[in-house]
Amino acid sequence: MFDRIILIPDEGYSDDDKALIIRHEYMHLINNDLAVQFLINMLCAIYWWNPFVYLLRLDLEQYFELRCDSNVTQDMSETQIADYLDVLLKVYKKKRKSPNRYGIGLLGTHRRRDKDIKERFIMLSKGQHRRNRTIGKIAAIVIASVFMVISYSFIFQSNYDVPEDTYNTESDTYEVNQSNSYLIKQHNGSYIWRTSDGFEKEIDEESANMLIKDGFTVIDQ
Repeated sequence: MFDRIILIPDEGYSDDDKALIIRHEYMHLINNDLAVQFLINMLCAIYWWNPFVYLLRLDLEQYFELRCDSNVTQDMSETQIADYLDVLLKVYKKKRKSPNRYGIGLLGTHRRRDKDIKERFIMLSKGQHRRNRTIGKIAAIVIASVFMVISYSFIFQSNYDVPEDTYNTESDTYEVNQSNSYLIKQHNGSYIWRTSDGFEKEIDEESANMLIKDGFTVIDQ
């Protein structure tokens, strides 16, 4: 339905460099990483005030890049991996020199921090640790997701006592409870609510049942 296109800026990359870049970006396409990133960006737009959403996005993006690096270099020799790292460093340096660091970034260099690029270098230079680092990144995503969900279980708000001058303490109102009022059930099935000072009021059956459930005494007429 939609054509998939990989765009490479005309910045003097060699044919070998372009081939590695295309392999990396193509891996994103077949893994549907862009669709997931679109959804997480929508989540950030909706819950813009929640910091855990941005942590989740950051971890997901880094995980996608680590997974792509691992898949692209899976069958490469050490020399070929070194060439791939050279291209990654070259692209990252060009992105840092660009006036717009948040636009299109080849090899996942947009919005990347130095430590993110360093993590990818370490993973590729120590192939035996790829699985452990992938597991660690997945764990970070899970933890960020859990904290995001937990963050909706509480609300931060100020705690203060209501000033006394905002309410009237000299009124004739008083508390009505099970000790100072009761219900009278009449012969016709209706109820009268009576207080200890003689106040009476007829109430409907539904209201009477609510008071009975709350422990109010019922007296038959």
